[in-house]
Amino acid sequence: MTNPSPSPVTTAPPRHRPGLPGRLAGWCHDRRRLVLGAWLATLVVAVMVSGIAGSNFQDKLSGSNTESQRARDLLTANFPSQAGDSAQIVFRADGSVSDPDIQARIQDLDAQVATLPHVAAVRGPFDPGVQGQVSPGGQIAYTAVVFDKATEDIPKAAVQQVVDTA
Repeated sequence: MTNPSPSPVTTAPPRHRPGLPGRLAGWCHDRRRLVLGAWLATLVVAVMVSGIAGSNFQDKLSGSNTESQRARDLLTANFPSQAGDSAQIVFRADGSVSDPDIQARIQDLDAQVATLPHVAAVRGPFDPGVQGQVSPGGQIAYTAVVFDKATEDIPKAAVQQVVDTA
């Protein structure tokens, strides 16, 4: 007697039983409008709470014992001409900024800016010992202006006077 050949056994794929994430996804799918409304309401509440709470961000260094404040205090005590914030006045010429007429105009402007209130130092592109303040092409140069205090401690009118003069 021969053994009948075994018939192939077909098994059904395992039935998928979703866990908590699957059930949650199904619930959200079935209640799409409710979920969308809940997300929008949450967003509105978050924006309102953020507006009410405000921010305690400050960009002033004074009144704290940070390394930046200690460095600023050291500069103020020992190098007052470099203790304040700085700005740049940029010049552009169609020809060369080294042209004698243009160079004279830049130096005149630097002299005017140096006399303004709260300006501690001015280093023009043609001052003795200054390097790197003229572009390689020679059409652009800048003057470095150092104030006697941090920008937030200088009256706006004094800063505006530097801008207007430039």
